[in-house]
Amino acid sequence: MLFKKGYGEFAFQVMVAIILFMFYSYSQDLLFYNEKNVEFTAIPYKAVFFFNYALAAMVINYILLPKFYATKKFVLFGISVTVLVFLVILVDEFVLEQIYFPETRGAYFPGVLFSLMETLPLIFVFVGFKLAWDYNRKQSEIESLRSLVQESELQFLKSQINPHFLFNNLNNLYVHAIDNSPETPNIIIELSSVLRYMLYDCKAQYTPLEKEIANLKHYTALNKLQIGHRGTIVFKVDELP
Repeated sequence: MLFKKGYGEFAFQVMVAIILFMFYSYSQDLLFYNEKNVEFTAIPYKAVFFFNYALAAMVINYILLPKFYATKKFVLFGISVTVLVFLVILVDEFVLEQIYFPETRGAYFPGVLFSLMETLPLIFVFVGFKLAWDYNRKQSEIESLRSLVQESELQFLKSQINPHFLFNNLNNLYVHAIDNSPETPNIIIELSSVLRYMLYDCKAQYTPLEKEIANLKHYTALNKLQIGHRGTIVFKVDELP
């Protein structure tokens, strides 16, 4: 079950990573097109640098956000993100560039500001997509909870109505039975029909109009039997199309 719940997010993250890698690869070609002695299509440096940024984004998304941000530990979250970005820059400038560009880009440090401008956008885009996914998931959960609350309120209302309705009609049935009234069988039949509808038929999300009308007929008949000659109840139904 957990695998099924996380499968959609995993596929989403893979798709985001592929799209971002395509943009990142293209931007690297434009940014360092004039770099000498580098065959951009022949070395895997783009994937290695991209993996460094993506790994940092995954740490933020699946460790720092739920552990610190979601628990409102904003100071710890900010410190953790700062330390993580600093580590990414260190790996980027003093490890990867020393491996792939020892005589060009790896020969000097361009500065913290330049490194941040190169590092943060990709990480922020990863985190932004994660936040968007979580927001949509939370909205779906809210809608599900709202529907569940409405259903619970409806069931609670039915539980309040049914005993009151049942006791009144049982009392009416008791009186007719004591008097040996010929209407006693009719009360039992109409009461059972109404209870069957209230307990089973109306639990569905949608109820056919014919069942609604039939239930109203049984309910009206019960009230007629209850008031007897003390009043008049008229129930009319137009022909259904």
